[in-house]
Amino acid sequence: MAGPFTTLFAAMRRGSPPPGPPRRPLWVLLRDEAAHAVRRVLTPASLLAAVVAGVSVFVVLGPATPGPVLGQAWRPVLATVLALVAAAFAHFLLARPGRDQRRSTTVAIVAATALVVAGTVVLANLLDLVTSAFPAPPGGGPTLDASLSIDPAIAIGGILLVVAIVSSAAGRRLGVPTSLLFLGLGVLAGPGGFGWVDVGGAATTRNLAVVALVAILFDGGVTTTVSDLRRAAAPGAVLATVGVMATAAITAGIVVLVVPGTDARTAWLVGAVVASTDAAALGNLLRNVRLPHRVHALLTVESGGNDPIAILLTVGILASWDTPVAAGDWVSFALWQLVGGLVAGIVVGTIASRLMGRLALPGMALYPVLALAMGGAAYGLAAVLGASGLLAAYACGVVIAATDVRHRRAVRRFSEGISTAVEIGLFLLLGLQVVPAGLVEVAVPGLLIALGLLLVARPIAVGASLAGFRMPIREVGVVAWLGVRGAVPIVLATYAATAGVPGAQDILHLAFFVVAVSLVVHGVTAQRVVDAAGLPADPDLPPEVAMLVGDLDGVDLLEAELTATSPLVGERLADRPPVRGVRVLLVTRGDVTHAADGDTTFRVGDRLVLSATDRRGGLDAVRRWLGAPPASSTTDLDRR
Repeated sequence: MAGPFTTLFAAMRRGSPPPGPPRRPLWVLLRDEAAHAVRRVLTPASLLAAVVAGVSVFVVLGPATPGPVLGQAWRPVLATVLALVAAAFAHFLLARPGRDQRRSTTVAIVAATALVVAGTVVLANLLDLVTSAFPAPPGGGPTLDASLSIDPAIAIGGILLVVAIVSSAAGRRLGVPTSLLFLGLGVLAGPGGFGWVDVGGAATTRNLAVVALVAILFDGGVTTTVSDLRRAAAPGAVLATVGVMATAAITAGIVVLVVPGTDARTAWLVGAVVASTDAAALGNLLRNVRLPHRVHALLTVESGGNDPIAILLTVGILASWDTPVAAGDWVSFALWQLVGGLVAGIVVGTIASRLMGRLALPGMALYPVLALAMGGAAYGLAAVLGASGLLAAYACGVVIAATDVRHRRAVRRFSEGISTAVEIGLFLLLGLQVVPAGLVEVAVPGLLIALGLLLVARPIAVGASLAGFRMPIREVGVVAWLGVRGAVPIVLATYAATAGVPGAQDILHLAFFVVAVSLVVHGVTAQRVVDAAGLPADPDLPPEVAMLVGDLDGVDLLEAELTATSPLVGERLADRPPVRGVRVLLVTRGDVTHAADGDTTFRVGDRLVLSATDRRGGLDAVRRWLGAPPASSTTDLDRR
């Protein structure tokens, strides 16, 4: 193959940098400046004298002085002359070659500063000359101010995000869940804490939270592979529907017992709000827990599919708060929410996959953006039709990940980054709605409800839902214990606040307690419970193959990571060459990347960059050579 990558990799094998245009000094790039003509005329001595004189005149006759010598009209002329002198001085500095890199950088900064100051002086005087033609308003002129009303919010938001991300490193060392740190930071920064941030009420919080949930659930769909669905589609669907409703019912009973005098509607609302597990919080938890693939898949499918059911229950209870709703209306509402959301997500996901496979976009970075935009479109389509938009976003992500093999890795990485960012922002946002004094008032019932959900409601609901699937009791127990709660219950509590339900703030604080207890307990005990149950982790998954660049001069660039199951581990490239049309270009081991040759011996964890000239069968050929199933029969099994 003749092309830029051939030259690049040939140069890498020789150990020399790739050929390119010769480096030119900076003064050559700047020789077309207008100051170049001035530099030719002035000698260094006269140039220095002109600079000193110009600075002195500027100090005396600058725009901040009354101008006793020159009139107002002469100031732009003087400013222009001074600007030319400054430009000539800057060019003189840049034209002198510097031996020391640090000195050259300093000189370049000084020269650039001189040019900026000169241009600013000219512009300021010209603007002063233009505006002086108009009559001055009474009371003096306006104060120049370029700040916007949103500037403080951006600054505080950026600082909070930085503090949250930095604190997550400390929380990981101390064993504290990062999501809990984000919530706590939001409480401190909110109106109930130091009062740094006020987002404007429950309605704004709910709307922003829904946008964040769309991104999080789309990422949950993208990371849910076809193999996960094959392993856990049926039990996951039962847990996401029957399990959520059973959890809500049992939790409602616990609320009635714990908080005497609570009416049935409020108890059911609390149960519906806290009934679902959270995909983002579960994903963070499972990154540090080794589980059998079936249990991992079951928890992943459940967390991705049960949020719409909890939202359905919450919205239905709020809609029927004052007016009773017939059973038939409940059934039709639930069926349309589920069926409509699934259909909308599958249709939009299929369209997205075909567009991404056929469109030749200007850059590879646009394909993940297009995928996320289609996830938002799936939500919007379902919402317009009155169906579950969150379920549509999740289904859209599943379809894209299952059908678009070429861009799966890029979409997954982009989606994971966006999901992580909005998850941090979501927990901060929800923490802003909590009042510490209100937490103290509901501390005892909140703790009892959280423990009742953890020890009673969740185990009973999971056991009843999985009774017909003949799962080992140890796996059922682990699934029951790892029902981690996250941002979704607090988001649903804002629904109650915007609906004007009595005691909505107490419901928000109760949801906060449930989430906080869940994050702490599950973060501390997850791996210990798995170890105590004696569930051995399955062997490493087959190597993953993903597309890096498609159709580059008729060649696809692929990336693969070797696992312990690959037959290449311990073999030399010369002894196990790839199939025809496939070439190993680079091998990354740790932080070191080198060109592959016949003496390269493969190890577990090696990341390979390969080229394939067969546009149709190249990906499957690489998978077979690496010891992974073909793309047509499975999808990425990446857990990272």
